[in-house]
Amino acid sequence: MDRAADAVWREVRDFPALAAWHPGVASSTAHPDNPRIRDLVTTDGIRLTEALHTVDDTLMTLEYCFVAHPFPLTGYHARMEVRPEGDTRCSVTWTAAFRPAEGDGAALAAQFEAGVFVAGLEALGARGRS
Repeated sequence: MDRAADAVWREVRDFPALAAWHPGVASSTAHPDNPRIRDLVTTDGIRLTEALHTVDDTLMTLEYCFVAHPFPLTGYHARMEVRPEGDTRCSVTWTAAFRPAEGDGAALAAQFEAGVFVAGLEALGARGRS
């Protein structure tokens, strides 16, 4: 994306503030008892809770998992990684792994890819442009 890695990392790293840049998230707030847990409400009303496991400011990576969610899956674990590509560009990789409750999970994976990852990364890349 046409944004400096440090600027993008500052936004990604602010774990509770996902709604500030993701168009599919209506609200995201830090859990009152633990700032490493965020409570989310999507624009279509889905409520979920995610827990931040690791943050590495040097490598610009973070990993998190679902704590509470309505999806037919277990073991959801996601990772975001920001990599500089010169002074004014960067790449962001957002991946997740999970076990589907039934079937092979392909439809659910496609839903996360389009509705969460692609939509979020496009919006993140567009921030800061006039």
